[in-house]
Amino acid sequence: MISKTGILTLMVMGVTWVSCSREPITYPEEMPLDDYLTISGFNENTVRIINSGHYEFGFQFKPVVDGMIKALRVKIPDNATDVRITIWDADSKEIIRTETIASVSKDAFVEQAITPVEMDQNHSYMITLNADDWYIRKRMDETPAHYPITCGNIMIEKHASTGGTRQTFPTLSSILYYAGDLDFVFQQTAP
Repeated sequence: MISKTGILTLMVMGVTWVSCSREPITYPEEMPLDDYLTISGFNENTVRIINSGHYEFGFQFKPVVDGMIKALRVKIPDNATDVRITIWDADSKEIIRTETIASVSKDAFVEQAITPVEMDQNHSYMITLNADDWYIRKRMDETPAHYPITCGNIMIEKHASTGGTRQTFPTLSSILYYAGDLDFVFQQTAP
């Protein structure tokens, strides 16, 4: 028969063994844009807009888990240099991070790794790019999308834009189209 002290020792050893044998969890990377376009139906009709005046445009989103943005992805229908991408706190409308992609080739996604930006679950953010070339994506019947749209661990709340080259938080939203293409690499960091 094992004494109470022996049972306690075995339990502590078992918990210690289980704790030490667990590897840290590495969650998969996610890129929400393709799911967003599919779920919204905005992948049905695409029009290329070239040299049509600068706009700051993108989408507002909320992670449903804690995580980080590790890279930025952009595709436009023309060659461009120094494409500015901004990550905003959507509640305060303050800039969290500004990154510049030095060179973009027309009709091809360019991905740029960045120093990770921490994302808190259930907090709203906006990601925008400033360009004078973009894709307008709509449904064939031009009916509206219904927000929020959940794409994996990212809930997209709306699309928004504003005209000009100034780094201004976009306030004009539309449920009839998406202008971009702007994406990011998100990775969950906690369960």
